[in-house]
Amino acid sequence: MDTNENHAAGPAEPHFYALEQLADLAHSIRMTAQTLPGCREQMGALLNEGKKAEAFGLYQSLEYQRGLLAGFLRDTRPLLMELEHPLVQAVEPLVQELVSSPVIKCKKTPRKKCSFVAEEAKKR
Repeated sequence: MDTNENHAAGPAEPHFYALEQLADLAHSIRMTAQTLPGCREQMGALLNEGKKAEAFGLYQSLEYQRGLLAGFLRDTRPLLMELEHPLVQAVEPLVQELVSSPVIKCKKTPRKKCSFVAEEAKKR
Protein backbone atom coordinates (compact mmCIF):
# COMPACT_ATOMS: atom_id res chain seq x y z
CA MET A 1 0.00 0.00 0.00
CA ASP A 2 1.33 3.42 -0.97
CA THR A 3 1.75 5.70 2.07
CA ASN A 4 1.63 8.76 -0.17
CA GLU A 5 -2.04 8.23 -1.09
CA ASN A 6 -3.13 10.66 1.61
CA HIS A 7 -0.89 13.34 0.10
CA ALA A 8 -2.17 12.90 -3.46
CA ALA A 9 -4.10 16.18 -3.28
CA GLY A 10 -0.91 18.07 -2.52
CA PRO A 11 0.76 19.30 0.62
CA ALA A 12 -1.45 20.61 3.39
CA GLU A 13 -1.52 24.36 3.84
CA PRO A 14 0.28 25.56 6.94
CA HIS A 15 -1.99 26.10 9.92
CA PHE A 16 -1.30 29.23 11.95
CA TYR A 17 -2.72 29.23 15.45
CA ALA A 18 -1.93 32.95 15.75
CA LEU A 19 -4.19 33.75 12.79
CA GLU A 20 -7.09 31.88 14.37
CA GLN A 21 -6.57 33.72 17.64
CA LEU A 22 -6.38 37.07 15.86
CA ALA A 23 -9.63 36.31 14.05
CA ASP A 24 -11.31 35.55 17.39
CA LEU A 25 -9.91 38.73 18.91
CA ALA A 26 -10.99 40.77 15.88
CA HIS A 27 -14.53 39.52 16.38
CA SER A 28 -14.45 40.40 20.10
CA ILE A 29 -12.97 43.83 19.36
CA ARG A 30 -15.58 44.54 16.70
CA MET A 31 -18.51 43.42 18.89
CA THR A 32 -17.31 45.43 21.88
CA ALA A 33 -16.54 48.54 19.85
CA GLN A 34 -19.94 48.45 18.16
CA THR A 35 -21.76 48.67 21.50
CA LEU A 36 -19.93 51.78 22.71
CA PRO A 37 -21.57 54.49 20.54
CA GLY A 38 -25.10 53.32 21.40
CA CYS A 39 -24.31 53.28 25.12
CA ARG A 40 -22.83 56.78 24.88
CA GLU A 41 -25.95 58.08 23.13
CA GLN A 42 -28.20 56.43 25.69
CA MET A 43 -26.13 57.89 28.52
CA GLY A 44 -26.37 61.36 26.94
CA ALA A 45 -30.12 61.02 26.66
CA LEU A 46 -30.38 60.02 30.31
CA LEU A 47 -28.26 63.00 31.35
CA ASN A 48 -30.45 65.33 29.29
CA GLU A 49 -33.47 63.92 31.13
CA GLY A 50 -31.75 64.54 34.48
CA LYS A 51 -31.46 60.81 35.26
CA LYS A 52 -27.95 60.96 36.64
CA ALA A 53 -28.05 57.69 38.60
CA GLU A 54 -29.09 55.71 35.52
CA ALA A 55 -26.53 57.55 33.40
CA PHE A 56 -23.84 56.70 35.95
CA GLY A 57 -24.73 53.01 35.63
CA LEU A 58 -24.17 53.26 31.89
CA TYR A 59 -20.96 55.19 32.51
CA GLN A 60 -19.66 52.33 34.64
CA SER A 61 -20.65 49.87 31.93
CA LEU A 62 -18.80 51.96 29.34
CA GLU A 63 -15.69 52.02 31.51
CA TYR A 64 -15.87 48.24 31.85
CA GLN A 65 -16.35 47.75 28.11
CA ARG A 66 -13.45 50.10 27.41
CA GLY A 67 -11.29 47.96 29.70
CA LEU A 68 -12.37 44.84 27.84
CA LEU A 69 -11.55 46.49 24.53
CA ALA A 70 -8.11 47.53 25.78
CA GLY A 71 -7.49 43.98 26.97
CA PHE A 72 -8.51 42.50 23.63
CA LEU A 73 -6.20 44.93 21.84
CA ARG A 74 -3.31 44.08 24.16
CA ASP A 75 -3.91 40.39 23.53
CA THR A 76 -3.24 40.94 19.82
CA ARG A 77 0.33 42.12 20.44
CA PRO A 78 2.05 38.75 21.08
CA LEU A 79 0.15 37.20 18.18
CA LEU A 80 1.21 40.01 15.84
CA MET A 81 4.78 39.61 17.11
CA GLU A 82 4.67 35.90 16.32
CA LEU A 83 3.56 36.72 12.78
CA GLU A 84 6.13 39.53 12.54
CA HIS A 85 3.36 41.91 11.50
CA PRO A 86 4.20 45.65 11.34
CA LEU A 87 1.02 46.59 13.25
CA VAL A 88 2.59 45.27 16.43
CA GLN A 89 4.13 48.73 16.93
CA ALA A 90 0.71 50.40 16.89
CA VAL A 91 -0.96 48.28 19.57
CA GLU A 92 0.32 49.92 22.76
CA PRO A 93 -0.09 53.54 21.59
CA LEU A 94 -3.64 52.68 20.53
CA VAL A 95 -4.40 51.10 23.91
CA GLN A 96 -2.90 54.08 25.76
CA GLU A 97 -5.03 56.51 23.76
CA LEU A 98 -8.12 54.41 24.42
CA VAL A 99 -7.64 54.20 28.18
CA SER A 100 -6.55 57.83 28.59
CA SER A 101 -9.53 59.31 26.75
CA PRO A 102 -12.54 60.14 28.90
CA VAL A 103 -15.59 57.95 28.45
CA ILE A 104 -17.75 61.05 28.14
CA LYS A 105 -16.53 64.54 27.37
CA CYS A 106 -17.74 67.63 29.12
CA LYS A 107 -18.42 70.74 27.13
CA LYS A 108 -16.34 72.96 29.42
CA THR A 109 -13.41 70.60 30.03
CA PRO A 110 -13.27 67.97 27.23
CA ARG A 111 -10.26 66.09 28.66
CA LYS A 112 -11.79 65.67 32.14
CA LYS A 113 -14.61 63.60 33.55
CA CYS A 114 -18.00 65.22 33.79
CA SER A 115 -19.07 66.48 37.19
CA PHE A 116 -21.97 64.02 37.35
CA VAL A 117 -19.43 61.17 37.51
CA ALA A 118 -17.82 62.59 40.64
CA GLU A 119 -21.21 63.39 42.16
CA GLU A 120 -22.62 59.92 41.56
CA ALA A 121 -19.43 58.18 42.66
CA LYS A 122 -19.59 60.03 46.01
CA LYS A 123 -23.14 58.78 46.55
CA ARG A 124 -22.08 55.14 46.28
